[in-house]
Amino acid sequence: GEIAESTPPSDDHPAAGAQRLRSQLDTKHTVGISAITGEGMRDMLARVQDLLGKKMHKVEGVLPYTHANVLNSIRTQGALREVEYTNDGIRILAEVGDDLEAVLRDCMI
Repeated sequence: GEIAESTPPSDDHPAAGAQRLRSQLDTKHTVGISAITGEGMRDMLARVQDLLGKKMHKVEGVLPYTHANVLNSIRTQGALREVEYTNDGIRILAEVGDDLEAVLRDCMI
């Protein structure tokens, strides 16, 4: 029998789009699953349980402008509820996990 060679999908093929999407995902919070075979469902359920089990802490205070880069971490790892830019710094109200709470506690005024 003849063996067909595997070639990468062309740019307009749906598989190419899926490959591009996979390369852009945040793999820390990503689990691959198949709706057809159910493969990966246990991994997904375990990941959801891990995320739901994390305790969130309400943090309110003023973040110095020198630590403004922390806002992105709050947006991706927690929930930024309020933001106000003041003369003294950035007043925030957020909900974050243990790790980010420790960072904010160390840098907030």
